[in-house]
Amino acid sequence: GRILVGLFEGGIAVWPADRSRPRLLARRDYAFCAAFTPDGRRLVVSNGDSGHGIDVYDTRGWESAPPPDPGGARFVAVEQQPIQRIASDKEAYIKDLALTPDGRWVYGVDVARQKVTVFD
Repeated sequence: GRILVGLFEGGIAVWPADRSRPRLLARRDYAFCAAFTPDGRRLVVSNGDSGHGIDVYDTRGWESAPPPDPGGARFVAVEQQPIQRIASDKEAYIKDLALTPDGRWVYGVDVARQKVTVFD
């Protein structure tokens, strides 16, 4: 209930609950799937063709208003790198993520190989 995240061809858009202008984490080649950990402190995203696995982002601070953008853009561009990148193999394309209730394990469907991949 603190933030809303949307994935699109330009990256990851983050809308704070206070309805302030959204942030944009510009990314290319990401797959359009993500899941929050049960506590909401992390966002797990399939990194598609750019990493052949998953990226994990720290969401702390996303619920507050982003820094001002003097250019008046629709989104406030922010630079934030994932806190962790976990690769499967160089041919994997992960889609449809699911986390275990404790948030420790991430299951992803590798659509390139037609198998389920488990990330710790």
